[in-house]
Amino acid sequence: MKKRTKQYFTAGTIAAMMVSSYGTGVPTMAAKVTLPRTAKVVVGAKKVLKLKNNKRAAKWKVSKGKKYVKIVKKSKKSCTVKGIKKGNATVQAVIGAKKYSCKVKVTVKAKNKVGESKRPSVSPAPEVSKRPSVSPAPEKTEIPATASPGVNDGPEGIVTIVYDGTNSDEIKNVSGKVNVIVKEGVTEIGYQAFEECSGLTSITLPKSVTKIGNCAFSGCSGLTSITIPESVTEIGDSAFWKCSNLESIKVDENNKVYDSRENCNAIIEKSGNVLIVGCKNTKVPEGVTEIGASAFEDCSGLASIMLPDSVTKIGGDAFRCCGGLASIMLPDSVTEIGWGAFYGCSGLTNIMIPESVTKIGGDAFRCCSGLMNITIPERVMEIGGYAFSECKALTYITIPKSVMKIGQGAFSCCDNLESIKVDKNNKIYDSRENCNAIIEKSSSALIAGCKNTEVPSGVTQMGERAFYGCSGLTRITLPESVTEIGEFAFSDCSGLTSITLSDRITKIGDGVFCGCSHLTSMVLPNSVAEVNSMAFVGCDNLTSITWKGKVYGSVNDFLDSGVKII
Repeated sequence: MKKRTKQYFTAGTIAAMMVSSYGTGVPTMAAKVTLPRTAKVVVGAKKVLKLKNNKRAAKWKVSKGKKYVKIVKKSKKSCTVKGIKKGNATVQAVIGAKKYSCKVKVTVKAKNKVGESKRPSVSPAPEVSKRPSVSPAPEKTEIPATASPGVNDGPEGIVTIVYDGTNSDEIKNVSGKVNVIVKEGVTEIGYQAFEECSGLTSITLPKSVTKIGNCAFSGCSGLTSITIPESVTEIGDSAFWKCSNLESIKVDENNKVYDSRENCNAIIEKSGNVLIVGCKNTKVPEGVTEIGASAFEDCSGLASIMLPDSVTKIGGDAFRCCGGLASIMLPDSVTEIGWGAFYGCSGLTNIMIPESVTKIGGDAFRCCSGLMNITIPERVMEIGGYAFSECKALTYITIPKSVMKIGQGAFSCCDNLESIKVDKNNKIYDSRENCNAIIEKSSSALIAGCKNTEVPSGVTQMGERAFYGCSGLTRITLPESVTEIGEFAFSDCSGLTSITLSDRITKIGDGVFCGCSHLTSMVLPNSVAEVNSMAFVGCDNLTSITWKGKVYGSVNDFLDSGVKII
């Protein structure tokens, strides 16, 4: 008894930590869990990687490059890494079925040369553009490293500062608007160089710059225009992410790697005709074959866009969190909609998926809360995990005969979904007896249900997350054929008041009834021998559990009854 009590209290303690995650419902778009995509740490130094909006247990690990970094501290909201040696590593946070990765670059701290100062002498802004009436402008190599932030050198109090490749922190610390001139000779705008520099209104890049690093200008919400010189041959991931007011993008016509053909206000990679960076005024020109990964991510000002017939693929996160996007025309040439392509496009109410599409990636339309109608075309073979999860306005879905694979949670948390049908000629799935569910034929597992689901006889298992977040489900009966309930199968079914279980069920697994806050009583069949400690987290009103002829007044009492806790 003593040993079991100790085990129980451990489970209870963990359960208490998890209540806030399962008992408060499914996270909304506003509370999206995020981890920085990239980070930088010096050898011997430490860096904190923060998981924003996370309330669940997180497992941290170095998935790549263990010889370069090590995790020295971790929690559900952050982990601290320490640089070991120069190189690149990937740190990963695993939360349930989701994985969040951060690429960590470990560098060696640069040593200043004798007599070298981090802040060169301060002088007025370059005369090349600000004081034309003074003597001829100096050569670009003579531009001083910085101009005093205290000098009001332009209209509306805009400060001009020269960037020498080392003083990005100085620029970020200026309160107010900043105009940046990059010194001739600087070859790279480094990783996160101007990240979250909201005061940056304009920047001039010289012909010496060949690389713009990952996240170089991410979060520069004041930046309205950018011109890429002919010398640039590499633009990193998310270089202009969250530049919400960016409205003009130009590439020098002599650039051999990128272009902005037809004044499209975008950056196009010539070799593959991939549009890699767009803005709210982008017009996608004919000839572009792919909308690249994260090309328009978080472009809140984008309201509508038309894609030409040359486009065959919508890349991962291409239009992610474009909340203002209300209209998009997909051509018949598109064959693939990538992972998270339209995640969080809450302004979309209707979208026509062309008949040419064969694959809809995971999270593709997740959190499209305004999406009321969706037709899956006859050539689609795969629907990724959580592809339509949290589409709150969606009321019906039909799976065509072509679909051969449906990922976990594809239609989870669709509160108003009331009709699910599978084409009778589909060889992998069915919705037998008009059950309003998707059943995998080979395993007889019900993998997706809705508030009107009636589980037919012959189904042997409730698939993992089959009814996850189905708040409209109020009651359900599992037939005697059911022998297994998958993890989180009824998690966050906050409206569920009654469930009848099969007498053949032997185990209640992880999170099965988490967040079922309206369940007040439950009868567990005598066949149940094992219960996961997290099975009933958030069932705050469950005050009557009947098992083997005894009634327990709380979840805690039941867990201490002698049932095996797993």
